[in-house]
Amino acid sequence: MGDPERYRNKEEIQQWQETDPIGIYNKFLMEKNIATDAELSDVHTQVEAEIEDAVEFAESSPEPKPEELFEHIYVED
Repeated sequence: MGDPERYRNKEEIQQWQETDPIGIYNKFLMEKNIATDAELSDVHTQVEAEIEDAVEFAESSPEPKPEELFEHIYVED
């Protein structure tokens, strides 16, 4: 699963990583001694686990019935 990003060159990936808001915020947190690299790594690990759990739940859930396709799209009084 995932996108191998074969269509992106190394320069584009490097430029994206330099402007990545999460990376910038992580650097800010470490520079201000708000969080350590280990703490941020733990958060990253926890988030990855939550994402994997959500994907597993979605993939193991039954497909919705066709008649449910348009349910919960609009607010109903």
